[in-house]
Amino acid sequence: MNKRIYFIVLTIIALAFFKGKYGSKQFNKKEWAEYPQERYRMTDNLIKSGILIGKTKEEVLNLLTDDCKQFSMENDSWMYYTKVKPGWRNADIEILDVFFNSGKVINVEIRK
Repeated sequence: MNKRIYFIVLTIIALAFFKGKYGSKQFNKKEWAEYPQERYRMTDNLIKSGILIGKTKEEVLNLLTDDCKQFSMENDSWMYYTKVKPGWRNADIEILDVFFNSGKVINVEIRK
């Protein structure tokens, strides 16, 4: 019985560790800019919080930087690579798409 309890406790600790290290986290402007390889962890929060909806292009640049593909003040959609991990057969890629209408964000989506 003690071995079983020991195993359960270790499993819970391991799950908590991996959730903290690899799970979702709250959007942080500084971390977004400084650690692009960790952006994928903040995308769920960006979408669910609605923080970008209604923002102007300048406000999005201030929050997310200008290192996106298709970046131009004239474009109505910008894509940020949030996760790029090379794989043996397929790369694991995640893209955050930001859509504008009349200069303001109307939608934000994740593309895999």
